[in-house]
Amino acid sequence: MTRYGKMVVCGGRSNPRLTAGVCDYLKIPVTDINFVDFSNGNIKVTVGENVREADVFVFQSGARGNIDNRFFTELGADARGQVLELFRECVEKLANPTRQYALSLIKMLGWIPNIASLLCNKDFMELLIIVDALKGASANRITVVMPYYFYARSDKKVEGRISITAKLVADLLEMAGAHRILAMDLHAAQIQGFFDPRTFDHIYAAPLFYQYIREQGRRDWVVALADDGRIKNAQKIAIDLGLAPDQLVIVHKFRPDDTESPLLKETRASITGRHCIMWDDEILKGSTNIGAAEQLDGLGAASIYSFVAHLVASDGAGERLEVSPITQLVTTNTVAFDGVVPSKVKVLDAAPIFARTIRRIHDGRPVSALIEDLKHRSLTGKLF
Repeated sequence: MTRYGKMVVCGGRSNPRLTAGVCDYLKIPVTDINFVDFSNGNIKVTVGENVREADVFVFQSGARGNIDNRFFTELGADARGQVLELFRECVEKLANPTRQYALSLIKMLGWIPNIASLLCNKDFMELLIIVDALKGASANRITVVMPYYFYARSDKKVEGRISITAKLVADLLEMAGAHRILAMDLHAAQIQGFFDPRTFDHIYAAPLFYQYIREQGRRDWVVALADDGRIKNAQKIAIDLGLAPDQLVIVHKFRPDDTESPLLKETRASITGRHCIMWDDEILKGSTNIGAAEQLDGLGAASIYSFVAHLVASDGAGERLEVSPITQLVTTNTVAFDGVVPSKVKVLDAAPIFARTIRRIHDGRPVSALIEDLKHRSLTGKLF
């Protein structure tokens, strides 16, 4: 037992399978958190066991995967009204109480502006309440594990009169009582600067991806970067994989507005017959990845593998991935995927990386040494 007491791992409801997987790896039980959802939208949280003087790690991811908002984001108010009216005409023929429940559902759909924001914001509020409950239960140290950081894209002030919401998330977590933060593959590294650097640990999915690439048994890879803002990251990946300088291609993009649909510039590169690696931290609608893959396919790529730490896949991105030129999209389980995972998607388990990191934090050992060790193992031998 360390100076922080016994290790306790618990979690919110955004990604319970990952929490359970981490506990399985650590060979400890998941500490129960009991939730009550009231009709007014309030949440009650009760910690299911004694955590006094314990070293607590609480999991909550900042998104749910495969949430389809197209009913709200792509239809105008008039069109949505027509769809709901059609539903209403159909359910009028049903018998009570089914009819009343169906009418209540239709009314609720008319109220909800955006399902993803509803879930995301509820999950974050739930996290704050869990942290507050743990603080009230006299936990010695509380480490918030956000595999996917809440509001990660809102990391800077790019126009007037907007919030740097990723910083607000940091402030609220500190106010609630969190002592440390653990996250994987941040959208922007500067988010770490919103916290005391002594209390933030940033880990990566790269070892999982490196081992997967090695298992394919190829050397004729090309790293095709879908975002020129991440060129340093792409260069590092190419060096780690032992690729030559001419095995790095940049697919330029720029965002003219907030539509989440970036415009892609033409790529000129000799990649005919080459096997392409695309690498990014997340996929939302998939516009960038799929657009880049279409360009690479048009340039004669033999295959296209996309490696993404967080697959949010909103608004039908999974459907678009299935019909895209992408050969396979390799991701992790940092975001829980709602429904059936598309056949082109390979999900790698990030639980062992989180478990080993948590063990080091608990024991007071450096996380940086673990990161280097995992990278070395993934490039030279068996990772786990």
